[in-house]
Amino acid sequence: MNENDELITDLNDIYPISNAFQNDLDQMMKTIPLAVRKVLFRPDKVARKAYRLTSGVFAGTKVNESGLETVERIIMPGSIFTDLASFYEGEKISLKIWAVTPAVVQELTKKDYKKLEKYPETAHLARHFILLQNKIEEGRASMLKLDKEERLKFLAEHYKPFTLIPNGYAANFLNMAEDEYLEYKAIYLSKQNAVLQHKRSQPYRNLKELAYKVKIYIANNYTSPELAHDYEIASIFNTSKKSLERAFKLTFNTSPRAMILKYRMEKARELLDQREKSITEISMAVGFKTATYFSRVFKRYHGRSPMNL
Repeated sequence: MNENDELITDLNDIYPISNAFQNDLDQMMKTIPLAVRKVLFRPDKVARKAYRLTSGVFAGTKVNESGLETVERIIMPGSIFTDLASFYEGEKISLKIWAVTPAVVQELTKKDYKKLEKYPETAHLARHFILLQNKIEEGRASMLKLDKEERLKFLAEHYKPFTLIPNGYAANFLNMAEDEYLEYKAIYLSKQNAVLQHKRSQPYRNLKELAYKVKIYIANNYTSPELAHDYEIASIFNTSKKSLERAFKLTFNTSPRAMILKYRMEKARELLDQREKSITEISMAVGFKTATYFSRVFKRYHGRSPMNL
C-alpha cells in the first residue's frame, strides 16, 4: 500500500468517498521528503496548501510575550494538517508549522482542493477536520490544567507513539522543563513495562534520557542481589558501560553503582529505625547476600554499625 492508498483509506474511514473523488485526489497528491527544521507554514502568511504527514513529527510554535518560542501543537504520522482558518477563510497563519524530525508529507494545493469541491464528500471532510482541530485545541487546554504525571499520560495516549517526539519539543508542549519530562517519561515507560521492550527498537536520543530510564530501573530493582555491576545494567539497556557512566555523571553527578548503594543504604536505615526486622532480614531485603558484608558496607556508608543504631 502506497502513501495515496493509505490516504484514501483514512478518508474513507471518516466519510465514504466516490471512485471519481479518489481518482482525482490520487492525481493531485504529491509526496515530498523533508529535512528536519523545514518550515511549511509561517505566521502572517496565507496557507495555500494542506498536507498529510506520512512519517516524522511536526510542531506548531509561536513566540510568546517574553520572546520565547512555545510549542502549541504536535502533529504525528497519519495527520492531515494545514492552518484551517487561513486555508478556508484567507486569514493570516497563526503558528509556524515545521518539521522537528526528518519527515515525508503528501501535499495538496489550494488550487487542486478547489477542484474537489464539486464532490459532496469534500464538504463533509472539511467539517470533520474543523471539528477535529477544535477538539485538539480544547484537549490541550484541558491537559495543561492536569498535574505533570497526568500530562505525560495524556501525551502518551493521544500522540502515539509519543516516543517519536523529540524530548525538548514534548516537554515544551506539556509546559515542563526537559529534565522533568525525561523523569516522568521514564516513570511512565517503566509502568508500562516498556524499558526492555523499547531498548532495542528505539535508540536513546541523548544521555539524559538513558540516565533517567536507568534511574527508574534502579529504583524498582535495587533490592535484587543480582543488581550489582554497571556493566550488567549497561547490557540490560543495550549500551556500553562507558556510555552509562557518562550519562549518570552528566545527569546526576554520580555513578549507577553509587545510586544503587544509596537506595540500599537509605532503605536499610529506614528498616532499622522501625526495629521490626533482624539485621539478617534487612540485609536480604535491600539486596545483600550476607549480613556480614551488609554490616561492613553500612558502617562505611553511615559511619556506624547497624547494631549500634
